[in-house]
Amino acid sequence: MRIYLIGVFIGLFCWQMSGFAQDSDYNSLLWEIKGNGLKQTSYLYGTIHVIPKDSFFIDAPVSKRLKKADRLVMEMKLNMGAMISAMRAMMLPKDQSLDQFLTAEEMSAVRSFMTDSISQPLPAFERIKPLMVSEHFSTQYCMGGEQESYEMYFSRQFKQMKKPISGLETAKEQMKYLDGVSMDDQIEGLLQIVNTPEEVCAQYDQMLSLYRQQRLGDLLGMTADEETLEESLDGLLNERNQNWIPQLEKMMKKESVFIAVGAAHLPGENGVIELLRAAGYKLKPIVK
Repeated sequence: MRIYLIGVFIGLFCWQMSGFAQDSDYNSLLWEIKGNGLKQTSYLYGTIHVIPKDSFFIDAPVSKRLKKADRLVMEMKLNMGAMISAMRAMMLPKDQSLDQFLTAEEMSAVRSFMTDSISQPLPAFERIKPLMVSEHFSTQYCMGGEQESYEMYFSRQFKQMKKPISGLETAKEQMKYLDGVSMDDQIEGLLQIVNTPEEVCAQYDQMLSLYRQQRLGDLLGMTADEETLEESLDGLLNERNQNWIPQLEKMMKKESVFIAVGAAHLPGENGVIELLRAAGYKLKPIVK
């Protein structure tokens, strides 16, 4: 099972398990949204939340639409309050610690990985939820070096243009869905990155390659056999997608918005693209 994929890309590469169309239907990260009474065009973009800086890219069509849009809309608005709330939500309950969920041998393996592979002490992570520990381990081991975030980049651009930024959910709301991943699955993912890090990184490299090629359909199919994650993903992706649509409709009726959410939320029967189409909007990929 590839639970660590959620750890590497929280809310991004936990791809939907079913209901996806042909690969060629989703070969773009950037989409325009028109119709259904909209007075101006809005845009939808699939992000990768953390990416090596040397793999980061922004195409000319994206830069053009960023300047056209009146407002940036992301999964969560990035500010100090949200960051503090997210930090709190990542913590285990006060009466719990990581070693309660691991055997002595497994805990030893975690300590060795931190010391030998990412050169960080364990104490800082002993009370953090295993899913978030996996995310940190994966990011540090597989990416290394300097990193970039599309959300941070877009936020900087809109702040420079003095345009407003909105979030679709709070850190607390987002963590509620991440908490839907069972503790057993979280521990399995943590041990997988600790015990087989090269396998984890090989799959990350494959996903990064597909992302850079904007092949969302192929990315969607990478975990189509992961039936054990289906229940968790229903909340992580499908339910959140459904919750976002009314908010997006309300904002798009007022002004042109640039919507930047994890790429996993775009494709599939229950993805944002098809949900907006079902609501009466016309979505078309924008390619170079």
